Amino acid sequence: KEGLTVPITIGWMGSAADAEAGKGDDEGERMTGSEGEYKTSLLFPVGTQLNTLKALTFYRKGPFEIKAEYADTSLLVPG
Repeated sequence: KEGLTVPITIGWMGSAADAEAGKGDDEGERMTGSEGEYKTSLLFPVGTQLNTLKALTFYRKGPFEIKAEYADTSLLVPG
């Protein structure tokens, strides 16, 4: 089976509302950040099988942007 050779992360800018929006009873990683703090989380580590899907839930009280990016661009194939 083929797997990822470069890890993929997601990133977002934290806000003061994160702490309140992140409260809840469900299980899972709490991805909150302080006001103005850029947070990242590893989404797909090296070796993750290709065509893997993940469902993410973000508890936010306002609009926000997320960014998916390669965690280590030095592992990319040149070209």
